[in-house]
Amino acid sequence: MKEYRNDPERKEALLSKKRDYYHENRDQARATMKASYERNREARIAQVRRHQQKLRHEVIEAYGGECTCCGESTFVFLALDHVHNDGAAHRRKVGAGYAMYKWARDNGFPDSLQVMCQNCNWAKHVMGVCPHRAD
Repeated sequence: MKEYRNDPERKEALLSKKRDYYHENRDQARATMKASYERNREARIAQVRRHQQKLRHEVIEAYGGECTCCGESTFVFLALDHVHNDGAAHRRKVGAGYAMYKWARDNGFPDSLQVMCQNCNWAKHVMGVCPHRAD
């Protein structure tokens, strides 16, 4: 049965049929999707959170999994940091939070980002340099 569903021609025919049905029955299809979402809202929210946490883990690990300044490796304390302090402009362009992690992965984990713990990241923001590196 899987070979039948994975056949590219058959798959495209099924997708085309679904698109046509949706356009012909848009109101009914939207109502059905909305009802399905409402029935499964909590599960869907949990699924999205799991996906976002998985992405965050992937990105943090790709950048070494620890603070580049102090070596902190407790996951909940870690965040992405913009090496050249251009985070505000970059966030306006690509978005913050999940969007930033997605952008980092989709762009091959560029060197313009690094992992820092929240303490070092905040100190760098406030003082211009983290106290660990102020020496």
